[in-house]
Amino acid sequence: MSNEQMMQELLEVFRVEAVELFDQLATQMARIGDQSGDDLRASARAAMRLSHNLKGSSSAVGLDALARLAHQLESALAPLCHADTQPPPSVADVLLAAVVTAQRLGESGESPELLREAQEIGPRLVEATAGLGGRVEATEAISHPTPTKPTGERAAARRQPSDEFALDQAAAAYVRVPTERLDALAGHLDELLAVQGQLGDQHETLRRTLAELEGLGAVSTAPWLEGFVAAHRKSHSTLSRLVSNVTATLQRIRTVPLASVAPQWRRVVRDCARSLGKDVQLQVRVGEAEIDKHVLDQLRDAMVHLLRNAVDHGIEPADERYLCGKPKSGTISLAAQMAGAHVLIEITDDGRGLEPDQVAQAAIARGLVSPEQVAGMSEEDKLDLVFRDGFSTAASVTAISGRGVGLAAVREDIARLQGSYAIESSGPGEGTTVRIRVPISVIATRGLLVRVNRTVYVLPIEAVERTLRTTGSRIRTIDGSPVLTLGERDTIPLMWMPGSDGARIPSDTTLDVVVLTFGVDRVGLLVDEVIDEQECVTRRLPWNLQRVPGVNGVVVRHDGSVAVALDVQYLLNQAGRGRREPVVQDRAQDPSRPTRILVVDDALTSRTLARNILATAGYEVDAAVNGAQAWDYLQKNEFDLLVTDVQMPEMDGLELTRRVRSSSSLKDLPVILVTSRGCQSDIQLGAAAGADEYLVKGQFDHEKLLQAVERHLFAKGDAP
Repeated sequence: MSNEQMMQELLEVFRVEAVELFDQLATQMARIGDQSGDDLRASARAAMRLSHNLKGSSSAVGLDALARLAHQLESALAPLCHADTQPPPSVADVLLAAVVTAQRLGESGESPELLREAQEIGPRLVEATAGLGGRVEATEAISHPTPTKPTGERAAARRQPSDEFALDQAAAAYVRVPTERLDALAGHLDELLAVQGQLGDQHETLRRTLAELEGLGAVSTAPWLEGFVAAHRKSHSTLSRLVSNVTATLQRIRTVPLASVAPQWRRVVRDCARSLGKDVQLQVRVGEAEIDKHVLDQLRDAMVHLLRNAVDHGIEPADERYLCGKPKSGTISLAAQMAGAHVLIEITDDGRGLEPDQVAQAAIARGLVSPEQVAGMSEEDKLDLVFRDGFSTAASVTAISGRGVGLAAVREDIARLQGSYAIESSGPGEGTTVRIRVPISVIATRGLLVRVNRTVYVLPIEAVERTLRTTGSRIRTIDGSPVLTLGERDTIPLMWMPGSDGARIPSDTTLDVVVLTFGVDRVGLLVDEVIDEQECVTRRLPWNLQRVPGVNGVVVRHDGSVAVALDVQYLLNQAGRGRREPVVQDRAQDPSRPTRILVVDDALTSRTLARNILATAGYEVDAAVNGAQAWDYLQKNEFDLLVTDVQMPEMDGLELTRRVRSSSSLKDLPVILVTSRGCQSDIQLGAAAGADEYLVKGQFDHEKLLQAVERHLFAKGDAP
């Protein structure tokens, strides 16, 4: 082995060891900030010994900058080993900052930026702890006196292990294992789960066979087979229990306490507040909450974004807080608790809060939504706009905010972890709360297996609101997008998997729909079959396939075949962007007759405009001034399409549509509603009445009307 290979191996060993050292250091530093007397001195000695070990280990692998910082940290801790009173908060802050910098040096290497940071924090360490309990050199604090023969009480005291020795004993109780080896072990779980599923299927087959034999009166065979089936059932139960235990144990091995990253969160808040000239305190209450290291790594950036956002956009400047009667110092609270197989994280600030209408106006100003779309939004929907890509309320771009990517990235990170989020605010000046729910571990999760054509897909069960069976007659098109109507106030956007054959669906066809949700987003995925729910371990795709859009990996099924694990966030983003062809096909038409359209509108200008657009496109067009006249025309003439306004005298468009749908001869006539009322409740009323499409005049143009007409006539082959 060459010297370079040996050094590389030593460096890998060091990094495994350093993870434990940094976790223990962060724990001791947090205690130092809240202790006094004997407890303070014990924590300081423990932290000092850890710093000494870090100095020796980092020096051995050539990380000189880290070794120097560890030595400075060791020296700064020496006075605290003789202190009596609780140190001021500034001491705990600088100690935690030094640990975070040291951890970054150990993980990321000695970049110029980190080297400058390490050089700046050394003098701050000395200055912060000077005079606390008297200056004592690090070597003096950890030196051992010349052994003498102990007597009396002194001998009894010497028999008690020192804090440093106890710390070494605790460290010796651990075996350091690289994360890659744990990942490899987790990779075998899907094979165990597949075998478990196969045994379960075999047991069910045996049970049915036994029942058939008993039904045929095969008495001589049944006793032997009963014993075999019972033994098989016991083996399957034993394997299931063992797989469950292995999964739970592996999850516990991979989990780390959330408290171990609290110093980094405090550093983020402190640095952000300092750069903005604000006074902000972070309160962390995570208790004994633990989380898989893989989950924590993916959640790290999201937490940083949320904390920086709370400092920048949430906490007001000191003069503004004074005018509002608030303390000069703002407070951000970060709390976490275990909830079954999930961890709930809540970040709350006592800042200016969010006003739903102001959020909506900011989104409109940036072109993320239209005024018509906002008109139909609930307060929850409006607040959720802050998680849209491109949203920002900042007047200018700074190093902290203004580009509109931070919270959108948070949304993507949480979706990737198959978690959920929610945001709420009691109003202006009342602060904001963001709640995150993520799984403790992603080693084994439950998934719903569905089939589209010949491909089997896996959807995370956490994102599945429900599954349902419906018919093509309940599918409508609103502003070019297919939706499923479940009631007067419930419409769900629909989508097909790319490549599926679902463009034209007869109204009497039975359909399987999986309703997926994330945040306030909701979509119905049309599938050919809902197969089953199963425990899944998602395997990553090969390196050359990892950028396949919408795919997280693959899952091995119980029969050994492979299912594709889908990215729900990708599906929700694609909802409404896919097919624009008509979704329901029923009527056929005599090709010798020209296509005839009835336009209904009480406004002369709108009626004339729609009539001219359609006539110019080659359609034969009749016009009516209200629903009553249109109904009379429909009784006397045959039309291929009805385009109607909603608000009209005598009979409005909704009533006209309901009459069309209740008529045995007209029930399949395509109906397009064209109206200026674009709020969600009005759109849902149109869908409930039976309209095939809903066009909003504020979004209306010539091309959009023609496209809508062609969508519904194309299904019958009527387009000119």
